[in-house]
Amino acid sequence: MYEVAEPWEDNVPSDLVPAVGRIHELFGEADWKCRSVTEHMCYAMLHPDQADKDLFREYASALDYIKRIIGGPSTQMFLDLLKRETPSAILKAFFHVYQDAMAVQVKGGFLQLLEIGSAHEDRLEATAIEWSSWHIKNMILRKAAHTDSWLKTCCDKQVYDLNATTEEQIWWTSWRVPEFVLMQPSLGMPYDASRIWERRDEATTTSVLKRFHEYFVLHLEGALKHIVGEARLQAAKEGPKPKPEAGIQPTPTNARREAHKQDTQAMYKSWQKEYRRLKKSRPEMTDVWHSQQITKLDIAKGRSPDTIRKQMKG
Repeated sequence: MYEVAEPWEDNVPSDLVPAVGRIHELFGEADWKCRSVTEHMCYAMLHPDQADKDLFREYASALDYIKRIIGGPSTQMFLDLLKRETPSAILKAFFHVYQDAMAVQVKGGFLQLLEIGSAHEDRLEATAIEWSSWHIKNMILRKAAHTDSWLKTCCDKQVYDLNATTEEQIWWTSWRVPEFVLMQPSLGMPYDASRIWERRDEATTTSVLKRFHEYFVLHLEGALKHIVGEARLQAAKEGPKPKPEAGIQPTPTNARREAHKQDTQAMYKSWQKEYRRLKKSRPEMTDVWHSQQITKLDIAKGRSPDTIRKQMKG
């Protein structure tokens, strides 16, 4: 359904992979924290009769910290939405906080990458600004894949069935979107309190999940566009950087590209070998299951199950 992020390591000089990888990790950690807090708090407010009071207080404290990060105007918008006390406004409020909190991470991650890129620009295949922007877009695409589970978990609790298919256990494919998600101010339909927990069909559910994914990507890419514009303006004021001294040659890009390609191919072959082993021992399991198992291994190198599944058959 969605665009898949490319392996980010292919766009980094090998000695810079640990530092750049740490920025990717920090972005992922921030996403997990913001996602966990907002989805738990949203569910608790949509289902107050089921809320664990101790857990609610714990997440409420974490939410206060997030509100300080996103700032006064954004927090006020969140509070104004909550005052409406409708399920659609509650969902809108927490999605707004989740997006704005990650927009802050977009800015911080970009500036860190820009420092690294500027210090090693002669070794990159693009300008430091474009290189940094590419990495942030890569992070956005990776984390946007979680918006499906975010929306489902905000609305409902999944009841795990050991007899269900692997796809159902992992992706909760049977979930259907409640009517209120489509209503204002969450989406555009008129609000109708008598129908808020009615469920839509599979096609509508898929369409709504896609819209939330797109809104998340557009919001974060909008934040990135702003900070990139500021960086370009500053670079123009500073003027061109001095060229490397004679005799000091940048790393040949073709050789680096070829080395990355060989490393990637070796990684794919390791996935294929593990897939054949798993398929032999568990032939009854689906490719989704096999890709999930490979994801847990070091050979996955942080790649998503979707990426692994596309390459593991060779």
